[in-house]
Amino acid sequence: MFRHFIGQVYILEPPPETESTQLEIPFPDEILGDIDEESNSIKLDSEQISKIITFREEMGELIGAQPLNSLLKDNSFQTSDFDFILGVASDMKAKPSDWNGLSYLNSDNVNAWDRLLYKIVNLQPGNWDTRHSQFVAFIKTLSGNWHKSIPELLDELDEYDIGIDEFFTLERNVSFKFASLANDVNELQKIILHNGQDISPFVAKLSHVFLPSVVYQLEEYCLPRMISRKLHNHGIINFLDDNLTIHNTIDTLLSIGIQRIFEENFLDPFDKYILRYFFDGVTLENN
Repeated sequence: MFRHFIGQVYILEPPPETESTQLEIPFPDEILGDIDEESNSIKLDSEQISKIITFREEMGELIGAQPLNSLLKDNSFQTSDFDFILGVASDMKAKPSDWNGLSYLNSDNVNAWDRLLYKIVNLQPGNWDTRHSQFVAFIKTLSGNWHKSIPELLDELDEYDIGIDEFFTLERNVSFKFASLANDVNELQKIILHNGQDISPFVAKLSHVFLPSVVYQLEEYCLPRMISRKLHNHGIINFLDDNLTIHNTIDTLLSIGIQRIFEENFLDPFDKYILRYFFDGVTLENN
């Protein structure tokens, strides 16, 4: 009598026939700069294809078809937002003098960064989870990330009303959003301005929030920077070695062994607990 049962409800009618469902996920406009209009024509609507063609034509007029093709082929752009890329290129062509001094960002003098930091931040207003002045101050303060503890950095940021929760939100914005913008600015200015500037060193520092790159990567393995700093300061491993990779660093730490590190007696009980947890994780991963 009962033809179908759902939960606690009996349905007298037959259940509906199963229908095949095809999920269509449209490409958002923000990533169209990363898509080829021919190979993805089936997935794109006519308006999006038109936007890609217009982008390529307008960018080709600004920087030349060959340089544009090289940038796209090498995946040099990190933002994938062609409206942003086109806007920056147009601004550089129209007002090249406004972009003078980009190389100051490679300087250790953070007070020389202000104008260019604001210039880049203002390219995407409302994208930073705080006021522009706070974000600029945060980047300058974050430059001491390797040499100062987080409590010391927070003391410096107190006047900007940046606490521990905001700290990590803004740090992520630096490593992903801001680093991507700075990278694309750098790629464009090398082609458009032709003045020998290259802020790749600054972009690299942004991408790992002014920490040694391996220290930044080790945090993904649950080894916090404060312990990495202690390992560095006590000569266990030199994190400023340019030849370090995440893999050979883990191999080196495993070869040294946790007991030898504990014998150096510079870690407190909580540090030892965290380091033991880290060693357990990487030991399992390497077996």
